[in-house]
Amino acid sequence: MSVGYFALAGVSLVCLDVRYLFIPATIISIVLFVSGFIVFRHWRGAFAIPWRASADDEHGNPRAIIEGTPCPFRGYDQELIVSLRVRRFPELAATVILCAAALWGMISGSMTAEPLIHGWSFFSLELVYGIGWLCLLLNLRWFSERRFLSSSYQSIATILSKDPGFFRAGIAYQFLDNEMNRRGGRGPLWGAGNDNAVVFFYNPKDPDRNCAHGAFAFHKFEVALVPKGPDGIL
Repeated sequence: MSVGYFALAGVSLVCLDVRYLFIPATIISIVLFVSGFIVFRHWRGAFAIPWRASADDEHGNPRAIIEGTPCPFRGYDQELIVSLRVRRFPELAATVILCAAALWGMISGSMTAEPLIHGWSFFSLELVYGIGWLCLLLNLRWFSERRFLSSSYQSIATILSKDPGFFRAGIAYQFLDNEMNRRGGRGPLWGAGNDNAVVFFYNPKDPDRNCAHGAFAFHKFEVALVPKGPDGIL
C-alpha cells in the first residue's frame, strides 16, 4: 500500500496535480473504513475460553496473569470471559471525515490543487502527503484487524520472555495448536508488566499467522474468570 501511495505521489508531482494521488487515496481510505464494519460487524462483545479444573492446585494460586488479572486454576471447571470493544474510534473517524472533505473538495472543484504545488513550500507539501499516507495506513490497520478477528480462533499463550521498553514490552510467547504442535509468536505488551500469559488469535489453517491481544491498535480486551455452569451455561 505504501509503495503504491508514494508511486502516485511521484506521478502527482510530475503532472503538477495532487488529485492523481489524493482522489484514489481518499476513496481507498473510506472504503477500508466501511469494509471494516462489513467483515466484522461487532462493536463490542465477549467470548469464552475453557479453563479446565486442576486437582494439583486446590488453593487457586494464580499461575496465569492476563491484563493484570490473576486467573487461578481451581478444582472445578471455569471459563475465561474475554470482552472486546472498539477503541480509538474518534481518531479513526477524524481521518475518514478529513478524507471525505478532501475528496468532496477535489471532485466538486471547490478545492483547487494549484496552490498545493506552486504556492506551498516543499516541506509543506511533504506534510500534506504525510497526513494522507497516515490516514491510509490507519484505515488499512483498522480493516486488517477486523478481517483477522472475523476468521480467527482464540486461546491462551504463555509468555516466554520480555524485552524491556519505555511504553511497552516486547514479548515472545508459545502455544499449542489444534494438532498439539508447539507454535510461537512475538508481540507487544502494554502496561501490565506482571503478566505471564496473553490471549492470542490465530488462523486455524495457518497457526503461524497469530497475534497477541496487545497488538491490536483499535480493539481493547479485558478478562474475567467465572465458574462454568451445568452444560456449559454460565
